[in-house]
Amino acid sequence: IMIVVIGIFIGLQVDGWNEWRKDRTAERDYLERLLVETRLNIKQVTKKSQSYFDRADSILRIVTHLSEGSAEQITTDDLTRVFCYWYVPEGVRLQSSTYDEMTATGSLELLTDQNIRQYLQLAWAEHARAKSENPKLGAIQVDLARPLRKFSVWEFDAPSQLIDEETNDVPTKAGCHVDRAALAADPEVPSLLVQLNRSQTILGNLHLNEQQALEALLTALERALVQGD
Repeated sequence: IMIVVIGIFIGLQVDGWNEWRKDRTAERDYLERLLVETRLNIKQVTKKSQSYFDRADSILRIVTHLSEGSAEQITTDDLTRVFCYWYVPEGVRLQSSTYDEMTATGSLELLTDQNIRQYLQLAWAEHARAKSENPKLGAIQVDLARPLRKFSVWEFDAPSQLIDEETNDVPTKAGCHVDRAALAADPEVPSLLVQLNRSQTILGNLHLNEQQALEALLTALERALVQGD
């Protein structure tokens, strides 16, 4: 009887150890996949937040020149960035296949580091918040920017000769021109621009919060993988 009991005990221990080893292998696989996706997501979110902050800075420079009566000193880049933009926020599509798989299968329990679970949840909560606020701010921006459309004109110039007859591609050049004189003469423009600056800053901060949450997650993932080695 003792031999049987000891044999069963050893068998259970071996099964438990094998199961633990399988879980740790699966955990490392998930950590590595999350690491790759998080790095890609940080690049996307950082680029998006910076574009909003750059546009907000351009708006402020234009307002400053208009208030000083120096519209002729506004750079073409600032005019293009502000008056040739549709003000419809583009959503950021983050890589989420690994996180979706883990939540669907209950595999989040495999992550032994509680901090990583918390950082994952925080990062996706920030993404959900930005995704929810974008359409609301976008609708406000479209209304604010509508009176500004009259100051810009888009011109398209398509050459008559095909560059590559086999692919039948016709290269098209487009240019946006802004009427500085009309812009400077309209007293309502500065107040509209200030409101647009505020909305652009809010959008930038939403994505900045995403970025910071993702960076905290990245740090935790890198630490966990190093410790696992």
